[in-house]
Amino acid sequence: MAAQWYYTSSRQQMGPVTWAELSHLADSGFLRPTDLVWGEGMSDWSRADLQGLFHEKSAKPTPVPTAKSAEPRRATAGEDEERPERLGRRTARSLEDEEGDFGDDRPRRRRRTEGMPTGLKVGLIVGGVVMLLLVVGIVLFYVLRGSGPVYDVPNQGTLSFNNETLRSTDQRDRKFRKPCKIYNVRFEANSTYVIEHRSAAFDAFLRLEDPNGFLVAEDDDGGQNFGLGRFDARIAFRANVTGTYRVIATTFDGRTGRYSLNIRKQ
Repeated sequence: MAAQWYYTSSRQQMGPVTWAELSHLADSGFLRPTDLVWGEGMSDWSRADLQGLFHEKSAKPTPVPTAKSAEPRRATAGEDEERPERLGRRTARSLEDEEGDFGDDRPRRRRRTEGMPTGLKVGLIVGGVVMLLLVVGIVLFYVLRGSGPVYDVPNQGTLSFNNETLRSTDQRDRKFRKPCKIYNVRFEANSTYVIEHRSAAFDAFLRLEDPNGFLVAEDDDGGQNFGLGRFDARIAFRANVTGTYRVIATTFDGRTGRYSLNIRKQ
């Protein structure tokens, strides 16, 4: 067995050391299985784990005697600068590719995983926001349209809502954001309807929307010209299509209280 041993550490040739010292380096973790060692009588460098330093402590290597000198061949001046690079490539790449992982716990550079492109992420986020706003808009549209029964205007008479009360907690008119009451009334095409909104408690305001939710008429103080109060509202409207129209009785000045609503066909 060789009396003196040489080993590599961080691409540098170290030694000479005794077999006991070399074994201690392996036990302490300083010498790794993929590091190279050389002893007198060996023809070339060998991996440390192939010399029994890690898996078989009791079996000491028996170097093959050769006619070479007792010390490892020293590199020439031209080769000296290239030795660390060649040695590093052999220990870190070639031997691992041939033998596999021998317990080396040194960190490995992981292959970069390609993620989702930034442009695609931004597009998905913007698309999601647009869809959310669209859904919210549709929900608000139907909520603001109100619900409830649909009233028919008699041919010879008046559809009346007397002693109604507008409260501050009522739903808000989407134009003025004031409390309002919504009445769904069926109008017939080519018929004219007169709507009167009267109140002594607040400045009455009327709005009329067609079956598609579009504003077709509105009035603030038009009733005073037809014998109503100064702050009463009045709309005369001729329907172009048959359907359910929305009569919105609200307040212009924000006050609330008692009111009446009358709708008749002319």
